Amino acid sequence: AAGGATKSRLWMQIHADVSNVPIALTEVADAPTLGSAILAAVGAGLFPDVTTAAAQMVRVRDQILPDPAAHEAYRFFADQYIATYPRVQDLIQATTRHVARR
Repeated sequence: AAGGATKSRLWMQIHADVSNVPIALTEVADAPTLGSAILAAVGAGLFPDVTTAAAQMVRVRDQILPDPAAHEAYRFFADQYIATYPRVQDLIQATTRHVARR
């Protein structure tokens, strides 16, 4: 993870707990710039591919591990959130079409 949201350890912990996936915090907070540098390095032939370049260029400063108990506490709410989109999909598409006609 990178960017402004990483300044809040609590927010990052919530993300890790909800997703049940460890979050790696990078030393470089400006992810778009780092991503551009990685692509440029591959394009310049310094690395054979993006995976290799990222492995060499991205530095992890901290890792936030999910809390299994918190994940279970969030699970019901995450499932409800995921189930919401199919139920409002038609409304979202109608709104998008309405705005596009303006």
